[in-house]
Amino acid sequence: MIHVSLRRSLALLTLLISFCFGFSSACAGEFLDPEQAFRVSAKLGGNNSVAVQWQIAKGYKLYRDQVKVGVESGDAKLKAPVMPAGITIVDPTTNEKVAIY
Repeated sequence: MIHVSLRRSLALLTLLISFCFGFSSACAGEFLDPEQAFRVSAKLGGNNSVAVQWQIAKGYKLYRDQVKVGVESGDAKLKAPVMPAGITIVDPTTNEKVAIY
């Protein structure tokens, strides 16, 4: 039963991450579809963990504070995600320091 819940959670996690991001493009007005700009893959790891990776298209940025992780159904309890530090920049829109990938 827990294995099925983890698979469902993994699928939902992948979907959530693919939609919860901030991005910019070098060519304004010519945006890629999110599925092309942010290719997400995930797999079950040891100790009931999920490893998520993404490849970000050239000219796009994934904002760390926009990545959300959650479970839509089932009893799975998630801990806070462990993410790399990223690169700190000053966001030109908000003029605040943000971490990006």
